[in-house]
Amino acid sequence: MNAVTIYKFHVDWNRISTSSFTGPFLSIAPASWASPPDLVPSQGGNALDTLAVRLMMQNQYTNQGGAESLWMSHTVLGGASTTAPRYYQVDVTGGTVAPATMQAFTHTPDTTMNRFMPSIAVARAGDMALGYSTSSATSFPAIKYAGRLAADPVNTLPQTEVSLVESADPSAIHAKCSLSALSTFDLTQKPLTSPADRSGIPPSSRRLHARRPSLRRRGRTTRHRRH
Repeated sequence: MNAVTIYKFHVDWNRISTSSFTGPFLSIAPASWASPPDLVPSQGGNALDTLAVRLMMQNQYTNQGGAESLWMSHTVLGGASTTAPRYYQVDVTGGTVAPATMQAFTHTPDTTMNRFMPSIAVARAGDMALGYSTSSATSFPAIKYAGRLAADPVNTLPQTEVSLVESADPSAIHAKCSLSALSTFDLTQKPLTSPADRSGIPPSSRRLHARRPSLRRRGRTTRHRRH
């Protein structure tokens, strides 16, 4: 599997008959990917849902100097049995979906850690951050992120992985990422009362502020609680 499928939807509330839904339009990536496992282990034996191949969050639209793009991410197979986040950039300038992706990259800094449920955000300057959950049989769940600056080579994440928050209890956290655009990236975690609890609004979150050129050196975190 190596194609991004895009549909176009136009609605005209004044003349419904002129509304349209067209597609699919395919943008082909240079390399294929394989489906990841549905569940991954964490230290202590609590398996976590990876949400498999589903696209995460909304597609982000950017317009940088007239160059229009859609950005998206999902979880794929990383190593022999580990999961990894994969992101895409598709050129949609002028409403035309490019036949090939501008970027299509799977983030696998190693093959021992599971990385899953990613979310992507791109700042006005073109800097990008990719946040995701991590776990393995020898590590508790955590939220981490990596990134690239606008001038970095495409299909790379040179701003190397940074840990935002780590759990010490396999049944007390189920991490997920929710990255907002521009300069602030909100990464949320959901504490669990039991391994079966997967619902409800996350009562706490971590906020990464990445306003400077380097996502790694200038990031900081604050904590917010909901009662």
